[in-house]
Formats: sequence, structure tokens, C-alpha cells
Amino acid sequence: YERISEWLLTMGAEEVFPDAVALLRWRDRNQRMLPKLALDGIATRDSAEQLVHCLQPGDKDAQMVVYGHGIAQPIEIAPPLLSAWGGSLIGFNLARWCHALTANARKMMDVMENITKLVRANRFSLDTVLYKVGEDAISDAFARAADASDSAQVVLIFPTLQE
Repeated sequence: YERISEWLLTMGAEEVFPDAVALLRWRDRNQRMLPKLALDGIATRDSAEQLVHCLQPGDKDAQMVVYGHGIAQPIEIAPPLLSAWGGSLIGFNLARWCHALTANARKMMDVMENITKLVRANRFSLDTVLYKVGEDAISDAFARAADASDSAQVVLIFPTLQE
């Protein structure tokens, strides 16, 4: 986040928010100074609606770019909210972008190398929850895996043939 936010700030962004809470706090403080562009990497109904509420109206050229895959479900924004906002909703497909030009594929490889370095340096932490199939409540494991707000990785441990 730190590196990307620094880059976005050097490219002209006035504010970069790490999460929805920071965005909503900023919105409460700056009611008159709403942004014109939002990048939605979460891509869920809640994230899209929160961003619409935080953007300027569409007559001020506001745009929201959705590039995440969320829970692989269509984003549903209430028609009254969308028509009241009047901005542009734009989709961005990373895979299509990578295959469009060889330079894009190289850029993506550079990003992946940087992410790998950060992971190896323990700059990313991911909670892991282990469930042993047959002993633990498997419904709890599936519920946690399906919960978009739970960032923990769910790992199922299957018994061996000897067990």
C-alpha cells in the first residue's frame, strides 16, 4: 500500500485511502471537497456504493473504475443511487490489459516480482485458519471462506488413507 500510494500521489492523486474506514472519515471531514475518480479493487456492492457516496456528482465528470473481482458476482448498485449520482462506471480487466501489449505483460511481471519480494520480506501477513475435515465444523470453514470481510486464508486438512 505504501509504495502504491506514494506512486499515486506523485501521479497527481490528492488522497489515497488504505480502507473504507479511512475513506469515510475523510468524507466526513471534507464534505465539499469530494474526489472525481475512485478505483475499486474490492468490487463488491458495499464498496461500490460507498465510493459512489464519496465521489462528486456525475456532472462534475466523476468516474469509478472497477478492477477487482470481489466475490465473482455482479455488482448491484441501486438504480436510484446510480441515477442520482450520474457518474461513469468503468470496468477494467487486468488479464485483457496484460495480453493487449507485450510491454503490459512486462510491467505486470515487474509488479509480481515486487510483490514476491515483499512477501519474502514478510511485509504481507495473512492469517491462516486450519480445519481438519471430519473433526472440525466444516460449515464454519466454508462460511469463513465465503465471507468477503474475513481476510483469513482457510485451509482444509484432509485425513490420509491411513487415518
